Amino acid sequence: MKRLLEVGIVLVVIATGVLYFRHQAEVAAEEEARRAAQFELAWKDARQVAQLSVQAFSAGLVAGLEHPYDFEAQQRSIESKLLDAQLRQNPDDVTSLMARANWRWHARDYPGAGEDLDRVLEIEPENLRALYLRAWVCERLDDYQAGLDCLDRCLSLDPDDADCLSTRAYFFAQLGAFDDALVDARAALIDQPNDVYVLDTIGYSYVGLGRYKEAVAAYDRALPCYYNGEYSTGDADIALSLWGRAAARLRLGDQDGCREDLERALVLSPDFCLHWKVDNDPGAELEKMFDHRCKS
Repeated sequence: MKRLLEVGIVLVVIATGVLYFRHQAEVAAEEEARRAAQFELAWKDARQVAQLSVQAFSAGLVAGLEHPYDFEAQQRSIESKLLDAQLRQNPDDVTSLMARANWRWHARDYPGAGEDLDRVLEIEPENLRALYLRAWVCERLDDYQAGLDCLDRCLSLDPDDADCLSTRAYFFAQLGAFDDALVDARAALIDQPNDVYVLDTIGYSYVGLGRYKEAVAAYDRALPCYYNGEYSTGDADIALSLWGRAAARLRLGDQDGCREDLERALVLSPDFCLHWKVDNDPGAELEKMFDHRCKS
């Protein structure tokens, strides 16, 4: 009797499991059907809106493209085609040009994004958003000087814009203009006192100027600001700041501190210091890495 009871319990458990997984499959199928129906309805509505008011539809895309990865690939493809169609009808529609520039930026089509932004700036020379994004397109194309020109125009229109100041500081630092970088970075810190990217630029600039104690202090201030000091494996931004502090510590003769920072950088971003080996002397290798960064 006991044996039969045990078998019965097992059968009930198996049956319950089968019913559960069948239910889950049905729920998944229903969800897929619902999403497909929603997509078809959205596509139908989009066509109607585009026919009634293309500009309104484009304005919606501008808002949506601020978060492009929230869309499924099929939806993004359709939106791209709609933008192309709209711009064939009206090549000077700034809203659509900005939307497509955003689209191309996120698709890493930087030359294409630059073309759209240049057209926007022909139509609206004082479009701050277009100027700022154009500067970052220049950065992706490794043309920091052209990016600086865009940022100069931005700051002539709004001298206190902290984002433009911090970005220009970064561009100056990449060009080796460390004193200019520090001026802009300090100005940006007034509104963004804990901006890790500004602080990293300050640290990097101090290293470039040979002011290593100040560089370490800047990195000491920056590193706790990354996720409140909680390092996340694979975060290349944190690795970059750790590497910068390692460079400064090395020049101050702090070999142990240098090695510690590099080890942590390697854990966070293994490819970042690919050629550096913990067992080797860190000095010469780090010097090579630093020289490479200054030239890049």
